[in-house]
Amino acid sequence: MLAGREENQLVELVEEVLARDPEQITALRLLVRIHWWQRDMDKLRVALERLTEAAEAAGQPEDERYALTQLVRLVPEPGRFAERLRELGGAHEEVR
Repeated sequence: MLAGREENQLVELVEEVLARDPEQITALRLLVRIHWWQRDMDKLRVALERLTEAAEAAGQPEDERYALTQLVRLVPEPGRFAERLRELGGAHEEVR
């Protein structure tokens, strides 16, 4: 759908899923990809924050680490994202 320029319809579908389950990790990952595709950095940041919180609540450190790594790159100022990323053992690439 992204390649076919149907991203608005895809966003609607993802938002419907998230309306039913706001912490649905797969839908949040897809939302991140959509906003990256659209180059909408404000919405990307919000989606990454949502993914970080949902992954932490679900006990999924790989998804949380991925989202935090992207957030630290997007918002390079020191703060809670960088601190939590250090707690998880570093950036997504460093762990593999």
